[in-house]
This record gives sequence, C-alpha cells and structure tokens, in this order.
Amino acid sequence: MFDYITYKRFVIIFTILSLIHFNTASAQRTSFKVIIITMMEMGDLTDDGIGEAQLWYQRDSLVNEMEIPGAYSPLYYNDNGEGLIITGGGLANATASVMALGLNPKLDLSNTYFIVAGIAGTSPQVCTLGSAVWSEWILDADLCHVIDAKELPDNWDFSRFRLGCKEVWCENGWTIGTEVTQLNSSLVKKAYEITKNVELFDIQEAQEIRNRFPANSAARREPFVTIGDNVAGNTFFYGKVYSEWADWWVKKWTNGQGTYYVTNMEDSGIVTALKRLSETNLISFDRVMALRTASDFDQQYPGENASDCINDTWVGFPIAVENAYRVGGFVAHEIVNNWAEWNEE
Repeated sequence: MFDYITYKRFVIIFTILSLIHFNTASAQRTSFKVIIITMMEMGDLTDDGIGEAQLWYQRDSLVNEMEIPGAYSPLYYNDNGEGLIITGGGLANATASVMALGLNPKLDLSNTYFIVAGIAGTSPQVCTLGSAVWSEWILDADLCHVIDAKELPDNWDFSRFRLGCKEVWCENGWTIGTEVTQLNSSLVKKAYEITKNVELFDIQEAQEIRNRFPANSAARREPFVTIGDNVAGNTFFYGKVYSEWADWWVKKWTNGQGTYYVTNMEDSGIVTALKRLSETNLISFDRVMALRTASDFDQQYPGENASDCINDTWVGFPIAVENAYRVGGFVAHEIVNNWAEWNEE
C-alpha cells in the first residue's frame, strides 16, 4: 500500500512539474507582430550588392539574430516586433525555410502577420518595371504536363497543360491540391488601399527599356501599386507565348477571377507551407500577404526573339528592390505602430 501511495504521489508531482515547465516554456516563446519573407540576398546584408533583404535589415535595424534550424537564414529582428527571414531561391528552399520558421519551438507566431516581399517578372500588357503588385491568387506553374513545342498538336497554343488531360484543359484532370491558393481578399484590398499612393522609386534606364514597348501598353507607364495575381514555379519561363500561357493558367484555375501580373520562383511553396502551419493553428493564414515588385519583363521586345532578350531588362532590379521596401515597409510599419488595431482583425 505504501508503494502504491508513493507512486501516485510521484505521478501527481511529476505531472504538476511538467505542466509548470510547459507553461513556462510557452510563456518564454518569442512573438512577432510582422515577419518579412524575402528570398535572396547578394552577399552580406551590409555594404555590398543589394538583394531583397538588405534594405529591410539596414533601415529597420533588424540586427538581432535567432538561429532557425532547417532554414536558409537566421531570423533577423528588432525590438519593435518586426522580423525578417531569407528563404533561399526556388520552391524547395522557400518551403523548407518557412516550415522551419513556423515549427520552431522558440516562437509563437499565432498572431503574426507575414509579408512576402520580393522581385518578379511581369507582363508588359498589364504592368511595368518598378511596379508593386499585391496578390490574392497564387498559382503553381510546375504542376502540369509539358510536351516539347516541336511535338505539339497543330491546334494547341501551349506546351504546358493540366495533369491528367489529353487536351490543354479538362475538368476531370488530376488535382494535387496546391495548384492554386487564395489569400485573404479583404487584407489584400486593405494593403493596396493604404499603399496605392506610396511614392515609388524610378530611374531613367528603366524608362528606356519601357519605351521599347508600344505606346498604349502598360509597360510604358511609370511604376504604380496595384492588385494582380502571381504564378510561381522552379522554371524561369520567358517569352510572349509563356506569358500568354501564364494568364490562361491563372484564369483557368481561378474560374476567371484572377489576372496574371507577376511571376517568381517561390511563392506557391511559401503559401503552401504557411497554409499547413495555419491548419495546426501555429499561424493565421488570414494574416498572409504577398507583394512582388517588377524587376524585369517576362517577354521580349516587339519584333525581337525571346532568346535575344531574356537578360536585357534587368535594369529594373534596383527599383524593384527599393519599391518592395517602400510599399511593403509601409504596411509593416503600420502593423507595428498600430498593433492594437491590427491585432483585432
């Protein structure tokens, strides 16, 4: 009897101590108001070539570091509740880094806002170099069949088509489940409304590139803030035909609700990771935003070949990086400075 009573007391004491330890550990987890997700950086975060992360790091004093095992970079942060991570380029790096961030036991990200902020290619039919695009729909460009263009049926416009179909599209094709992701439309509209008048950076060299497109095209405009949709995949596609395919792909998967504006190599993986984390209540998917700024056009100049122009329009890189910070930073600072209001939504 004595041994049994002693055992029961031991179990009770052990349980109480475990709960105390768990609650203490939970209370000590670090929380953030907003985390900026960038994809690439050129060298160091100071005093060298600027990538997507450097302006955030320097201007917002994100000089503290927390190691995130499994992620491409540490989590950089300041004392105001703002953080920054660099995922690495491509879907695999981006997905792995965001999952590592969300699963880190030292963090409580249940109320955190996330802003994906990086560069992109854009269609000259709808946008121009330096523009900032908030996206509601994120499409995966890689979940498809591909036939070599030399072997296409005569009546096909594109070499990429839906999985499980014998035509370019069929309603009973295979579904993986991550072909299309919709972000919180109310938050997208709010982000656009509060940033639509942000002054954007521009340079003469970018205007010279714009001037090679027709006078009535969006390409000829000065940079602007807008809402448009996002196609992401590991393949860096380029050319007028692929641009037309991307717009068709967006319209098919969104039932005509979306319009293709920007292309990149990470966002479908990032939002997939964030959605999985949200399904286990580690983050709120309603607090995810995707911002891409146009660094280059996704197709050749009129009258030129795609292969001759694919690397010609990168003069837009510095204005895209700057405007990602100006527009994304406006929202990030609004969240930090008005946390009580934002945390109620």
